[in-house]
Amino acid sequence: MRRGEREGLLHRVVRRTLRLVPPAPFRNLRTRLRARRGLEIGGPSALFERWNLWPVYPVVASLDNYNLAAKTLWQDHSGTPGVFQYDRRRRRGREFVGDAADMAHLSANGYEFILASHVVEHIANPLRALSHWTRLVVEGGLLILVVPHRDGTFDHRREITSLQHLFDDFARNTPETDETHVDEVLRMHDLRRDPDLGGPDEFLRRVKANATLRSIHHHVFDTDLALRMLLAAGLEIVYVDVQEPHHICLAGEVTARSKTAKNWAAAVASLADSAWLRSEAPWRRSSPFPTDTILKA
Repeated sequence: MRRGEREGLLHRVVRRTLRLVPPAPFRNLRTRLRARRGLEIGGPSALFERWNLWPVYPVVASLDNYNLAAKTLWQDHSGTPGVFQYDRRRRRGREFVGDAADMAHLSANGYEFILASHVVEHIANPLRALSHWTRLVVEGGLLILVVPHRDGTFDHRREITSLQHLFDDFARNTPETDETHVDEVLRMHDLRRDPDLGGPDEFLRRVKANATLRSIHHHVFDTDLALRMLLAAGLEIVYVDVQEPHHICLAGEVTARSKTAKNWAAAVASLADSAWLRSEAPWRRSSPFPTDTILKA
């Protein structure tokens, strides 16, 4: 279970006890996922389970999974190779193994949505990953990400990554073995906010073995950056929700532009007109994180 999803269990118990109905914006999003076929990157995630923050598992028609290995730091599917169990009441999906930043062997337009909870921060070249993910989803389908907010995590001492940095990684074709951020992670990671890690020695081991384990956060997000990343990739934002302890949930609709070659200069120009980034955007007023109140140029 990824860090933060244990807290999600408390949300699930409370929601189930009180029979809370999801807010209208999420109900609308879930309606678009009902009876649809999808792919999850790095699943399953407790956050998508029944009575949790974003319970999409109960309504989808089918869900496959794509993971780095059958056994990772967060999941162990080695006992049922090729099989993905995400909800006991739903038919099991297929399990694929490979690099989520390079999924060329999967057919284009094979899915109607993609889920990825606390994945993109572990990817050295997230815009390249997004280009692969949008290729797999039909136009009009959805890409739903949950991204950790810097202010609520062990990354709170680090600077928020710039969008230009993500552009540069894409232009350089930065590989997933990249070690650019290793020294920063070693210096700035707040072990006090990562109690499940096992201490400094285990932390050092994981960082040094990142090419295999993919445990470090290459990039550091707030809600503004996460939105800019999806908008720049050509997605049309349809849902934003920011929740403690450190979750940003975004849904973007796959468009024709998101499936074409990327013109980053044009992408930056288009951001200036986005209502999602303005000072009056609803997520800024409701976010529990201080960084989200700062308006960026």
